[in-house]
Amino acid sequence: MEVGGPASRRQGFLARFPWRALLALALLLTAVRVFLCTTLRVPSGSMEPTLHGDEAIGDELLIFKPYYRLFTPGRFDLVVFERKGQDVKSDDRIAVKRVAATGGESIRIDDGDLFVTPARGVERRIVKPYDQFRGMLVPLWREPFDAGASGRLLARDPGRVTHERGAVVLAGAMDERDEAVLELAADAVRFDDGWLDERGVVHEGKEAVRDVLFELEVEPKDATLCLIFEFTVGNDRFEFTLTPRMPGHAVEITGSSVGDDTTLTASARIRYVEPGTKHRLEFWHVDRQVGFALDESVELERPVPGDARVLSLAGEVNTVRLRAHRGAARITRFEAWRDLHSSDRDATNARRSDAFDVPEGELFVLGDSSFASVDSRQFGSIPLADVVGAPLVVSAPLRRLRWLR
Repeated sequence: MEVGGPASRRQGFLARFPWRALLALALLLTAVRVFLCTTLRVPSGSMEPTLHGDEAIGDELLIFKPYYRLFTPGRFDLVVFERKGQDVKSDDRIAVKRVAATGGESIRIDDGDLFVTPARGVERRIVKPYDQFRGMLVPLWREPFDAGASGRLLARDPGRVTHERGAVVLAGAMDERDEAVLELAADAVRFDDGWLDERGVVHEGKEAVRDVLFELEVEPKDATLCLIFEFTVGNDRFEFTLTPRMPGHAVEITGSSVGDDTTLTASARIRYVEPGTKHRLEFWHVDRQVGFALDESVELERPVPGDARVLSLAGEVNTVRLRAHRGAARITRFEAWRDLHSSDRDATNARRSDAFDVPEGELFVLGDSSFASVDSRQFGSIPLADVVGAPLVVSAPLRRLRWLR
């Protein structure tokens, strides 16, 4: 005989539910939101594409006000601050930028790179590790693998490269002299400080960039497959060779420079690249370092020898090519990304030949969209006392909702 029916079971559940704990949590979250947080509508495009800016429909940020009272801002952190002065328009008083240098450092911008001299130290180029720069990369181009793919990805031998829905298949012969070759068309992507937005619209930039990463999703079909990825940056040509070795695979990076006699050779043993499994391959030249990552794990990275000046005078990225022999592979993703680029064009501070000394207790800040940003290059460093807080979340619109830290 059933003692209690559905009504009594509901009453028992309601009695056991932790209403008080839930109410306390709601009150705590409300108090944090009201007293410790504020919001900011990003008004301009100075932080594109990290943050979309528009006075009416720009990203809305949730700002945690006490954050930088608990922690010291570091390089590449996002900060919200108040600009003071009679010449500052009311709409521009609250801004969000990225920290490039902190108090006591000297900074200059040369060919898009940051050169920093710490207090009582020597100047060094800022070199970001993969774990740091990967989250700051800006999309430049993405192959949609639609009917027009052949216009962007060019087959050296159409008989060995076939296009199918959502992919391109390379089938190389056992003889490496008879490879399947897939090349990125010269006009497919502009390697400048523009970006590709979430709608697929290309926003062209104004200056050439050389800090790039190529991301491919590759499904090998044969255990004997050898892959070679190559690209040229200025006068430097880099080649990444992925070959099967028992056990596992090996990756080798070779680099040669037209401008001088320097060469680069490095290799490493890596885990097995399995046939029938999709793998994410990344190849990059960032901050004068070249590297390779397999499924988001860095397998090999080396600094580029030689004079960076030769590189900067020689032009941009070109001759992007994927080659395959001794087997076939299915390519389902092909993308190009760039690192953040800082320009000294029209800058008053931190120019190539004139470093800017950041006073103690101040920050030198830059916008991610270098050519659209008014920042410390024009108005100088900002006092830490003027920092309002740290942006934690893009809270609106909902399709852009995400954490920023």
